[in-house]
Amino acid sequence: MLYHEWKAPFELRFIVDCVWTYKSEKGESKSLYVIPDGCIDLIIEGGREFKTFWVGAMFERTMVDIEEDKILFGIRFKPGNAHAVFSFPMDELSGKSIPSEDLNFDDNSLLEHLFCLNSLSDQVNHIFRWVIQKTVNFKANPIVHGFITTIEKSFEPMRISQTAEQLGISRQYLSRVFRHYTGLDPKTFYRIYRIQKALNLIALEPKKDINWCKAAVSFGFYDQSHFIHEFNRLIGTCPSKYIPSLVSISTIR
Repeated sequence: MLYHEWKAPFELRFIVDCVWTYKSEKGESKSLYVIPDGCIDLIIEGGREFKTFWVGAMFERTMVDIEEDKILFGIRFKPGNAHAVFSFPMDELSGKSIPSEDLNFDDNSLLEHLFCLNSLSDQVNHIFRWVIQKTVNFKANPIVHGFITTIEKSFEPMRISQTAEQLGISRQYLSRVFRHYTGLDPKTFYRIYRIQKALNLIALEPKKDINWCKAAVSFGFYDQSHFIHEFNRLIGTCPSKYIPSLVSISTIR
C-alpha cells in the first residue's frame, strides 16, 4: 500500500486541501476505516477501467474496501468548496459514494490523457491543472466561509445560534445553506472539526505527553468527559487508545 498527499498549489490554496494518491499491489486487497473530515472528495479510479465518483461528507467512520491492483486519485475539496467544480446540492451526497455518470458530471476532460502520462507527479499535476481551469471565477459562499472562519478563531465552546446571530442570519437559514454547500449541518461539522484538531494533535505528539483535560478545553469542549464522549462517538474508541492510520487523518484548516 502506498499513500501520499500532494499539497495544493498556491492558486488552489483556498479551494483544495490536497490531491491524494493510493496504490494497492497485486494480491493486496484491504479494508480501511476512513474518518470524517468535513470534506468532499472527487475520486478517480484506475485499473481495469477508468472512472470517477463523488464521495460526500461523512458523519461517522466508514469502512472502505480497496480492491487489489488499483490506483486511486482523490481531490479533497476544502469544506464548502466542491461547488467550485460541481454545482450540486451536496447534502444529497452526504454519507454516499456515487459514480459521476449517475450525477451527469462530465469527467472527460479530467480523465483525458491522465493514464497516458508516465509518472505519478505528472498525473497529479494534470489533475491540479484541471481544477485550476474549472475554478477561475469561483467565489466561496460568504455564509459558509463566515461560519468556518468563526469556529477557527474560537477557543471556547460555541453555540451555533450565537454564531448565526453574529453572521446576521437565523440558525435555520445557516443550517439550510451550510448543508447545501458542505453536506453537513453546522453542529455536526463543528463536532468533526474539533475531533480533527484532536487527531492532528495525536499525530504530532506522543499521547503520553498530552494533557487531555487542557487539550479538551482548547478544542472547544466543555470538559474532558465531554471530549472523550464525542471522540468515542465519532472515532469508535477513546483518545488514549486511538492509533493513527495513514489514511484516516484528514484536514479541516
